[in-house]
Amino acid sequence: MFGECRGFSLVVDGETGTVDLYDPNGWDHAAGYTGEAHSCLATLAGALGLATKFAPRFEGPKPLEALAEFRLAIEELDPLVESALWEKVTEALEEEYELAQETGQAS
Repeated sequence: MFGECRGFSLVVDGETGTVDLYDPNGWDHAAGYTGEAHSCLATLAGALGLATKFAPRFEGPKPLEALAEFRLAIEELDPLVESALWEKVTEALEEEYELAQETGQAS
């Protein structure tokens, strides 16, 4: 196992070098694999760097705009992979930002 966050695990495949995302809530019924996170560790490191770069903008006045740009940057970083990891992260952030807008809260 490479890392874990909120129960999800990133696992590097020893043969191919791909980084896969697993949900431990699925282990007991063979549904833990949720998809490929990155094609290799280098693109995962790059994506984490992008997340760090975008973090201040996520907390700024236009978080949904920043999130859209972040999604594009992730896709350009690793174009061969539809990352299950970043799909889950960006969907959760989008829901949070939309809820904050609906309730009139500042981000």
